[in-house]
Parts: sequence; C-alpha cells; structure tokens
Amino acid sequence: MNALSSSSCKDEKAVPESGETFTEPLERATCCTFNDRQCRLRQQSDAGPGLAQGPDEMGMPMTANVIVTVEREFDVPRPQVFRAWTVPAELAQWRGSPGWHVEPSGLVGEPKPGGRHHHVTVRESDGLAVTTDGVYTEFFEPDVFVSRERITGDPGIDPAVPLELRVEFTEMGRHDTLVRIIQGPYEPDVAGWHGEAWEKELNRLADFLGTAGQEARR
Repeated sequence: MNALSSSSCKDEKAVPESGETFTEPLERATCCTFNDRQCRLRQQSDAGPGLAQGPDEMGMPMTANVIVTVEREFDVPRPQVFRAWTVPAELAQWRGSPGWHVEPSGLVGEPKPGGRHHHVTVRESDGLAVTTDGVYTEFFEPDVFVSRERITGDPGIDPAVPLELRVEFTEMGRHDTLVRIIQGPYEPDVAGWHGEAWEKELNRLADFLGTAGQEARR
C-alpha cells in the first residue's frame, strides 16, 4: 500500500513542487499536496441560499461553501476497493478515524440508484454517536457513486443541511486503484478537520484491504 506522508499546509503562498505543500487564500483555493495523495479545499462561489450558517469569531454569519477533496492510490483491484465502500459488512471494518468504530447492528446498504445506506460511528472515549443516512443518487459499479447524506451527532455539521459525497474509482495500471473523495459543503472552520479525518480513514481502508487480500490468498 502507498503510505501517506505527513506534512502540514504553510501559511504563505508558494509554488508547489513534488512532495511540498502550499496554501492560497481561501477565497481562491486551499491545497495540500503530498507524495501520494492530494487534499484540496475549494470554496464554491455559487454556494447559493439555504446552506448551513453559523457565527464566526466576529459574530458574523458563516456559510457552508467549502468542498473537501482527498485522493489516495491503492495497489488493489478496483472491484475490491469499490466493495469495501458499498458492502455494509466490509465498510464497518474500516470507516471512522482511529478511536472510532462502526456499530455492527443496524447497517443498511442498498447498492443501486435510489438505494439507502445507513451506519453509525461511535467515539470510544465518550460514546459520542454520529449517524449517516444517505441515498445513492448515482451508482455505477465499480466506477463511481454519489450519495446525498444527512449526518447527525457531529457538532461541526448542521444536520438540517444535506451533504453530497462523491467517490470515484479510477483504474491505474493493471491492478491499482485511485480513490477520489469529493464531499461538501462544509463551513470553512471545519473543512480542514474533515479532510484530515478522511486521510485517517483511508489509512484504515488500506489496512483493511491489505488484510482482506492476505486472507483471500490463503
């Protein structure tokens, strides 16, 4: 598996080179580029009305208008990676950051356009439960799925405002798969945190795919 290299975004604007990071003002783009994955936060100029709003440090309203994009390449065939996202029993083995787990009971996964999916992640330190309820608006196995989701229990997400999750699976060479996650809109002050959380979950996915591959070869 390709391992994520650790780094952090710089405050100053810079010209990116391989393995470096750079940051531009949020009004334009915020981008962190690492050796084997890219994490981009893009502010959407056409966010429109009806998005989540909350006060910033000055007490002014904030708008959920940031899209998080995370990429990771796996040396695993595309159908196997796609199943890990869409088969509930497999998804439960890796979703959630370290210190979280997916409740095995009540999992729902209907792999088709219009199909529902449901899972609850629990933080082990205090029992905080975050529930994801979604509907697949697009489902093309093993290429891509798009889900409209309502997330409850996460203090950084307004449960009244649906999020869209798009996950693309691109074949790279003979056996590798590039996974590209696009999700939002988020409020600017929590978008970076959610991008980092996806990176941690993809590390767990890599571990799961490696273990599953070893068991399949036995």
